Amino acid sequence: SGVIVNFTPTYILEYSFLGFILLAIISVYKNKQTEISPKDKQTNPYILIIAGFVTACIAMSLGIGGGLILIPFLSSILKYDLKTCATLMLFFLIFSSSTAFASLSFNGFVPYKEALLVSCGSILGVLVGTYTRNKTNMQSYKKFILTLYIITFCVSFYKIVL
Repeated sequence: SGVIVNFTPTYILEYSFLGFILLAIISVYKNKQTEISPKDKQTNPYILIIAGFVTACIAMSLGIGGGLILIPFLSSILKYDLKTCATLMLFFLIFSSSTAFASLSFNGFVPYKEALLVSCGSILGVLVGTYTRNKTNMQSYKKFILTLYIITFCVSFYKIVL
Protein backbone atom coordinates (compact mmCIF):
# COMPACT_ATOMS: atom_id res chain seq x y z
CA SER A 1 0.00 0.00 0.00
CA GLY A 2 2.88 2.39 0.71
CA VAL A 3 4.15 1.86 -2.83
CA ILE A 4 0.71 2.55 -4.33
CA VAL A 5 0.40 5.76 -2.28
CA ASN A 6 3.86 6.86 -3.44
CA PHE A 7 3.03 6.50 -7.14
CA THR A 8 -0.67 7.34 -7.36
CA PRO A 9 -1.89 10.94 -7.58
CA THR A 10 -4.08 12.03 -4.66
CA TYR A 11 -7.07 12.85 -6.83
CA ILE A 12 -7.16 9.27 -8.17
CA LEU A 13 -7.17 7.90 -4.62
CA GLU A 14 -9.91 10.36 -3.61
CA TYR A 15 -12.19 9.59 -6.55
CA SER A 16 -11.58 5.87 -6.11
CA PHE A 17 -12.72 6.25 -2.52
CA LEU A 18 -15.95 7.93 -3.67
CA GLY A 19 -16.51 5.14 -6.18
CA PHE A 20 -16.09 2.45 -3.55
CA ILE A 21 -18.53 4.20 -1.22
CA LEU A 22 -21.10 4.40 -4.02
CA LEU A 23 -20.57 0.71 -4.82
CA ALA A 24 -21.02 -0.14 -1.13
CA ILE A 25 -24.28 1.86 -0.92
CA ILE A 26 -25.71 0.06 -3.96
CA SER A 27 -24.56 -3.33 -2.71
CA VAL A 28 -25.99 -2.95 0.78
CA TYR A 29 -29.24 -1.51 -0.57
CA LYS A 30 -29.72 -4.53 -2.87
CA ASN A 31 -28.73 -7.01 -0.15
CA LYS A 32 -31.40 -9.55 0.70
CA GLN A 33 -31.69 -10.08 4.43
CA THR A 34 -31.08 -13.81 4.72
CA GLU A 35 -29.15 -14.91 7.75
CA ILE A 36 -26.90 -17.76 6.68
CA SER A 37 -24.64 -19.24 9.29
CA PRO A 38 -21.01 -19.20 8.12
CA LYS A 39 -20.87 -22.85 9.23
CA ASP A 40 -23.53 -23.70 6.63
CA LYS A 41 -21.84 -21.68 3.87
CA GLN A 42 -19.44 -23.39 1.47
CA THR A 43 -17.02 -20.86 -0.04
CA ASN A 44 -13.89 -21.62 -1.99
CA PRO A 45 -11.01 -20.59 0.31
CA TYR A 46 -8.98 -19.32 -2.66
CA ILE A 47 -11.71 -16.82 -3.49
CA LEU A 48 -11.54 -15.47 0.05
CA ILE A 49 -7.72 -15.26 -0.08
CA ILE A 50 -7.79 -13.37 -3.38
CA ALA A 51 -10.58 -11.09 -2.11
CA GLY A 52 -8.55 -10.31 1.01
CA PHE A 53 -5.41 -9.59 -1.03
CA VAL A 54 -7.12 -7.28 -3.53
CA THR A 55 -9.10 -5.54 -0.80
CA ALA A 56 -6.00 -4.94 1.31
CA CYS A 57 -4.01 -3.52 -1.61
CA ILE A 58 -6.74 -1.06 -2.50
CA ALA A 59 -8.14 -0.24 0.94
CA MET A 60 -4.86 0.37 2.68
CA SER A 61 -3.78 2.68 -0.15
CA LEU A 62 -6.97 4.68 0.35
CA GLY A 63 -6.55 4.72 4.12
CA ILE A 64 -9.78 2.85 4.78
CA GLY A 65 -10.35 -0.37 6.68
CA GLY A 66 -11.57 -2.36 3.71
CA GLY A 67 -15.22 -2.76 4.61
CA LEU A 68 -16.28 -0.49 1.78
CA ILE A 69 -14.71 -2.94 -0.64
CA LEU A 70 -15.03 -6.33 1.02
CA ILE A 71 -18.58 -6.04 2.39
CA PRO A 72 -20.12 -5.46 -1.07
CA PHE A 73 -18.15 -8.42 -2.44
CA LEU A 74 -19.04 -10.73 0.44
CA SER A 75 -22.72 -9.76 0.50
CA SER A 76 -23.42 -9.44 -3.25
CA ILE A 77 -21.20 -12.06 -4.81
CA LEU A 78 -20.73 -14.62 -2.04
CA LYS A 79 -24.17 -13.95 -0.46
CA TYR A 80 -23.07 -13.58 3.16
CA ASP A 81 -25.46 -11.68 5.41
CA LEU A 82 -24.35 -8.23 6.58
CA LYS A 83 -23.62 -9.26 10.16
CA THR A 84 -21.34 -12.06 9.00
CA CYS A 85 -19.64 -9.60 6.65
CA ALA A 86 -18.98 -7.27 9.57
CA THR A 87 -17.51 -10.11 11.60
CA LEU A 88 -15.24 -11.15 8.75
CA MET A 89 -14.17 -7.51 8.36
CA LEU A 90 -13.07 -7.31 11.99
CA PHE A 91 -10.85 -10.34 11.49
CA PHE A 92 -9.55 -8.94 8.19
CA LEU A 93 -8.70 -5.64 9.89
CA ILE A 94 -6.39 -7.27 12.40
CA PHE A 95 -4.03 -8.43 9.70
CA SER A 96 -4.51 -5.78 7.03
CA SER A 97 -4.14 -2.88 9.44
CA SER A 98 -0.99 -4.29 11.00
CA THR A 99 0.57 -4.90 7.61
CA ALA A 100 -0.54 -1.52 6.23
CA PHE A 101 0.85 0.23 9.29
CA ALA A 102 4.21 -1.41 8.72
CA SER A 103 4.20 -0.59 5.00
CA LEU A 104 3.09 3.02 5.43
CA SER A 105 5.46 3.48 8.35
CA PHE A 106 8.38 2.17 6.30
CA ASN A 107 7.51 4.70 3.59
CA GLY A 108 7.29 7.58 6.11
CA PHE A 109 3.53 8.19 6.07
CA VAL A 110 2.61 7.54 9.73
CA PRO A 111 2.16 10.33 12.31
CA TYR A 112 2.79 8.11 15.35
CA LYS A 113 1.26 10.27 18.08
CA GLU A 114 -2.04 10.67 16.22
CA ALA A 115 -2.05 7.00 15.23
CA LEU A 116 -1.72 5.95 18.87
CA LEU A 117 -4.56 8.24 19.97
CA VAL A 118 -6.87 6.99 17.22
CA SER A 119 -6.00 3.40 18.16
CA CYS A 120 -7.04 3.97 21.77
CA GLY A 121 -10.42 5.26 20.64
CA SER A 122 -10.86 2.37 18.23
CA ILE A 123 -10.56 -0.20 21.00
CA LEU A 124 -13.52 1.29 22.84
CA GLY A 125 -15.41 1.70 19.55
CA VAL A 126 -15.00 -1.95 18.63
CA LEU A 127 -16.31 -3.05 22.03
CA VAL A 128 -19.39 -0.81 21.77
CA GLY A 129 -19.90 -1.64 18.09
CA THR A 130 -19.81 -5.41 18.49
CA TYR A 131 -22.17 -5.23 21.46
CA THR A 132 -24.59 -3.07 19.45
CA ARG A 133 -24.27 -5.31 16.39
CA ASN A 134 -25.26 -8.37 18.40
CA LYS A 135 -28.34 -6.62 19.80
CA THR A 136 -29.59 -5.22 16.47
CA ASN A 137 -31.97 -7.02 14.09
CA MET A 138 -30.92 -7.41 10.44
CA GLN A 139 -33.29 -4.80 8.99
CA SER A 140 -32.15 -2.12 11.45
CA TYR A 141 -28.54 -3.14 10.89
CA LYS A 142 -28.94 -2.70 7.14
CA LYS A 143 -30.49 0.76 7.63
CA PHE A 144 -27.67 1.75 9.97
CA ILE A 145 -24.97 0.67 7.50
CA LEU A 146 -26.74 2.45 4.62
CA THR A 147 -27.06 5.63 6.68
CA LEU A 148 -23.39 5.49 7.64
CA TYR A 149 -22.30 4.94 4.02
CA ILE A 150 -24.54 7.74 2.70
CA ILE A 151 -23.23 10.21 5.29
CA THR A 152 -19.67 9.14 4.49
CA PHE A 153 -20.31 9.63 0.77
CA CYS A 154 -21.89 13.08 1.24
CA VAL A 155 -19.11 14.37 3.51
CA SER A 156 -16.40 12.91 1.28
CA PHE A 157 -18.02 14.27 -1.88
CA TYR A 158 -18.24 17.72 -0.30
CA LYS A 159 -14.59 17.65 0.78
CA ILE A 160 -13.23 16.16 -2.46
CA VAL A 161 -15.38 17.63 -5.22
CA LEU A 162 -16.79 20.91 -3.90
